[in-house]
Parts: sequence; structure tokens; C-alpha cells
Amino acid sequence: MRARMNRKILLSYLKSMVRVVPQSNSIMELMGFMIECNEDEGVVYITVSNLETTIQRKFNASIEEGGSFVVAARMFLGIVDRLGGEDIILEHNKKLLGITSERCRFDVPVLSARNYPKINIPYPDDLLKIKGICSLYSKTSAAVGTDIKRPSLTGIHLEIYSDTVRASACDAFRMAVTEIKCNCGGKMSVTVPKQSFFYLANAVEDKDLLEFGLNANTLVFIKSDMLFSTRIISEPFMNIDDF
Repeated sequence: MRARMNRKILLSYLKSMVRVVPQSNSIMELMGFMIECNEDEGVVYITVSNLETTIQRKFNASIEEGGSFVVAARMFLGIVDRLGGEDIILEHNKKLLGITSERCRFDVPVLSARNYPKINIPYPDDLLKIKGICSLYSKTSAAVGTDIKRPSLTGIHLEIYSDTVRASACDAFRMAVTEIKCNCGGKMSVTVPKQSFFYLANAVEDKDLLEFGLNANTLVFIKSDMLFSTRIISEPFMNIDDF
């Protein structure tokens, strides 16, 4: 495998995804970035997952020969961050990954992508729209509860209306509620685990308009270069209109 890509684009994607990667796990592959280079499409796919939250991102690159591998996430991020140059070249020879930029080269061991857990991101049948994810998180996250015996209070609740998104959080002692105007295109009520919402807020910008939808108990967010999926909290959230 051999591919040339923009180092700054790669670095920005790695930074936006690394928080999802477990720092320890019995499945070694989950502690890495799964990178797939598709020479027919000229696209690099990067996937990370902790089996509750999954992010897949993609970007264009010059790919001479396709291939895939899993590389230790924080080590790879550190190398790409420290390298100079505009472009970076990745060369995989089944045992080692060569990482080259300007006059510097690293050779690091990698794992086979075949052993990465099969991640299925279900595509929802019906999609709504949402923006302001970062603001919704920052204005409600401090009020999210930590009592696992009351799971609905451990997430951020979203009430989606045709032209408004309302986010709420409560830990039984305090409550935070915020609203933004958005042409959502429908209605939905769903509670997202706080940690998953944090991962999403770090993967997008506040101005980004995302499509999203439910498939069974999985909530999926979509933008042109990203698929993001997370479980939802099924326990009903409190009716804040009663307060």
C-alpha cells in the first residue's frame, strides 16, 4: 500500500477522533485507528470505535496502491503532529507502516484490519437536520447527572421540532435548557449519552449542518466527510414543561 495525503487534513481528522479510542481494551485493534485506502475511489477512510460510539471519516488522497491496517492511535497522532511538510506518505508492507514527510521517516508496527471488529453503522430511513451541536453541548453538559441508577439523567435530551432544537440536562439538583433555531424538517425526542455527545461536539464545528436519524436504538449523524453513530438512552427523560 502506498498513499500520499495532506498532513494537516489527516492531523485534523485524527485529533477530532482520538477521544473515542479506548486507552485500554481486551481487543487490541480498538486502541487504534483503522485506516483504509481505496485506490479506485482515491479516498482514505479512518474508523474508530469503542463499541458504543463509532466515527468514520473520509478524505481524498493520491493512492498508488490500496490497502488497510490498524495503527496505535495516540502514537500515530503524535508522529503526524510532530512531522513537518505539507504532505505525508504512508507505505504499508504487511508488517510495518512507513510514515514519511520531508526528510523524516518513521517505521512502526501495525495490526491487520481484518481483525478489527465489524462495525455496522446503520443508515436511517428518515433523516432530519440539526446544527449548533457544540453550543448545545457546552450549555447543557455541566448539568448532566452521574447516577447510573437514573440513566435518563446521564445524557443530554434533544427535543426536535420543525424549526427548533431544544437540549436539556438535569442531575436532579440543577437543570440546563437551551434552544436554537433550525429548519429540522420533522420531530424527534431522544437522549444521547453525555460522553457520546462530547465526542460528536469535538468532531464537528458549530456551524456544521448535520443530517441525523434513528435506526432501532442507534442514532446516526451524517455529513459529507463523516458518519457518527451512538447508542441512545431508552429510559424516558423527565417532562421539563412541568417545571
